[in-house]
Amino acid sequence: MVTSLSKTIERFLQIYPFPIQRLFRKSVIVSSETRFRNGNRIEGSYDLETGEVILWNPNITDQEGLFVVLTHEWGHKFYNEWISTQDRGRWLQIRSEERIDFSLDRFYPTIKLPEEEFCTIFCLVSKELYLEKIGMSQQAKKILGRLKEEFPKATALVLRQLNRSSKKTASKLRPLHDREITHREVEVIKSWIHKTIDE
Repeated sequence: MVTSLSKTIERFLQIYPFPIQRLFRKSVIVSSETRFRNGNRIEGSYDLETGEVILWNPNITDQEGLFVVLTHEWGHKFYNEWISTQDRGRWLQIRSEERIDFSLDRFYPTIKLPEEEFCTIFCLVSKELYLEKIGMSQQAKKILGRLKEEFPKATALVLRQLNRSSKKTASKLRPLHDREITHREVEVIKSWIHKTIDE
């Protein structure tokens, strides 16, 4: 299972530019433990202190779900370790102009929403990149088209950050609270992807 999961993670990594691959590679820890928050199973989390992305008892047969979990948690790593405080400020401005609604307010307090919204857009941009990489260009175009229609500035910021060639100085004065994704959130994102592709 570990070898299969390692190969899957490596395949997902290939969609990113090399500096981002270096940032994400070897950051994933797999735990056989199952965790819950408020009755919802936690699929993955990001530990700000160690920079590790933790997969909690992952279901490797659900490749799409695993992709959502990993790219969402890598989004936390990217947000906290790659982009600058100034760019996070731009993100706050953008999210006030574009309503990024994935019912995240049902899962998180208001103070956590900006970062969680970033991770959701990061995940969806990653999905578009992955579909393009594996030759599913029509589906990739649908995802990118809807992203640019609904969240043009947010999408542009994530793509611009992914294309930076070097790490920016991220503030280490971030609050130390859990950065997780639950199974319910994974299903919401998968539903958005399927609805977009099937249109």
